Amino acid sequence: TGRSDDDDDDDVRQQVKEEIVEDLKAEYGRASVDSASMAVKEAIDQHFATIAAGRPRPSAPTRKRDDGEEHGGHVKRARAEGKEAGEAEALQLELASGLFVTTQFYGGKKLLSLRKHFQKDDKWLPTKKGVSLATDQWSVLCSKVSEVSNALAAKDTGFACDLGGGGKRVTISDYKGKDYVDVRQWYQKAGESAWQPTSKGVSLSKDAWGKLVDHLEPITQNMEGGGGATPALKPAAAPVAKAGVAAPAPAEAPARASAGPTATPGEVEVALSSTRYLKVRENKNSKLADFREFYQKNGALHPGKKGIALAKAQWSVLYANLSQIDAALKERNTAYDLELSSGRRVRISDFRGKHYVDIREWWQKAGEAKWLPGKKGISLNPDQWAMAMGNAGQVDAAMGN
Repeated sequence: TGRSDDDDDDDVRQQVKEEIVEDLKAEYGRASVDSASMAVKEAIDQHFATIAAGRPRPSAPTRKRDDGEEHGGHVKRARAEGKEAGEAEALQLELASGLFVTTQFYGGKKLLSLRKHFQKDDKWLPTKKGVSLATDQWSVLCSKVSEVSNALAAKDTGFACDLGGGGKRVTISDYKGKDYVDVRQWYQKAGESAWQPTSKGVSLSKDAWGKLVDHLEPITQNMEGGGGATPALKPAAAPVAKAGVAAPAPAEAPARASAGPTATPGEVEVALSSTRYLKVRENKNSKLADFREFYQKNGALHPGKKGIALAKAQWSVLYANLSQIDAALKERNTAYDLELSSGRRVRISDFRGKHYVDIREWWQKAGEAKWLPGKKGISLNPDQWAMAMGNAGQVDAAMGN
C-alpha cells in the first residue's frame, strides 16, 4: 500500500480528532469548536495516553466459535493496552470481510465503531471509511432495530432514522439490485434545508445487518461497561426481525440490576435515555430537580459533571412553562429564552438541523453585558425532552408543589 506506521497513526489521530469535535459540537450547541480547542486537545491527549504503547486494533479474525463451529461473525474481546483493571474490555466483531464493529474509550467516553479495515503484517488496521456512535446513539439504533429490519425487508429506500443528534442517520440504500442498511454522517449546507450524506459511514448488507442484530446483547453489555450487567437499552423489549425472517417471540425482560442510579425511598427518578436521568433528590433539606448524565464504572452508574440541578423555584418556572418550551422546540424557535433565575435559562439550541432544549447556567465577563453559556447545564434532544415533559407531573409532586 505504500503506507507507513506513522501514516496509520496520523490517520487514527485525525479520525479521533474529528469524532471528538463532533461530540463537542453536539454537547455545547452554539459554542464554536474554536472556543473548545483546549477541550479537544485534552481529550485527544487523554485518549492516546491510555494507549501509549499502541492503539487497540482488531487482530486477524477468528473463524471458529468457542464451541468449535464454523462462524464468520465470531465476537472477540481483547484487553486494550493501558486499560486499568475493572474497566470493560474492547469488543471486536467481524460483520463481513474487513468490516468490523469495535468498541473503545477515548476522551473518557465509550464509542462503538462500524468501520472497514485493511490487513497489513497479519494485523487488521482501521481505515477512514466508517462511523462511530456514542452510547446514546447506539441506544437509539437498538430501539429502532425492528423498524430498520422491516424497512430493509420492504426495500424502503425512503426510510430514514435519526440517531438522536449530530447528523447521524440510518437509511436503506440499494446498489445493483441489492439492499443495504446505511449508517452514516449527514450534513446540511448553509442556508439549505436538505440533508446530504457524507463519506463518513458504512453500508451493511443483509447478512452483515443480521450479524449485528444477532449480537445486540453482547455489544450492548460492552457499551454499558461489560462485567455481565444486564443491558439497559430497549431492544429486548420487542421481538427483533432480520430482513425476510419472522421475528422470534419476545423473551421476558431480565431484572435491570445496576442499570440505573439507585433512587432512595421518596425520590423520583425518570430515565431520559440509557445514561441520562431526571431525578428529584435532597441536598441540605432542599429538594432539587437534577438533570444529569451518568457514566458506568464497575457495573454501576455514577453521576457525571454534565448536568444541572434546579432548586424548587427554578423548577416551578420551568414546570409552569412546559407547553411554551415544547412549542418553541417544535417551531425550532432559537430566539426563545426563558429565565429560571439570575443566570439560569432555558433556550432552544440547534446543531446541524437538530434542535435541543438547553437548560444551562450563563455568566457575564466583568464589565461586559453579554451573557455566555457555561459548562453547567444539559441539552436534551426531542426524545429526551418528551420523556421529561411526560413525567413532569410526578417530578413536580415530588418537589413538594
